[in-house]
Amino acid sequence: MDSENPRKADVVVTLGGEFSGRRVLKGAELVREGFAPKLVISNGPLFYGRPESEIAADFAAARGYDRSAMICIQNINMSTMEEARTITPMLRNMGAHSVLLVTSPSHTARATRVFRQVAPDLEFHPVAAPDPHWCGGQWWTNRDCEKTWLFEAMKTVTEKFGI
Repeated sequence: MDSENPRKADVVVTLGGEFSGRRVLKGAELVREGFAPKLVISNGPLFYGRPESEIAADFAAARGYDRSAMICIQNINMSTMEEARTITPMLRNMGAHSVLLVTSPSHTARATRVFRQVAPDLEFHPVAAPDPHWCGGQWWTNRDCEKTWLFEAMKTVTEKFGI
């Protein structure tokens, strides 16, 4: 599944595990442009004792995005499935029905599939953040893009087998 064009939604969710800031900046940009009022930032591991989500929110705020529109997940999530299981109850409690799911372009298909599996009652629309290691899907053209593709392919296989 490719990225969809952004559309109005109840909330934007950015997934963790990307350390350049491209995902959180894309999510914050969608909120600034009025696609949704709030940005939920997923959390991965702790970095020097700080949640990834808090570091990401501070990163976006330092670049002029509205920190008060950001909600940081505190649970440590080490997989997309863990993220979906942590975030979807929060989305339901917020009364959200439609979600812009921001992740890397190589991850949009699997992330959307996982979130739709965990929460078939919610509407998820993938939006890809820019990623120079995706090469427009032509993964074979660059060593970094080959590694990006292989890493995502391995995660897709492990998801299929429930590993």
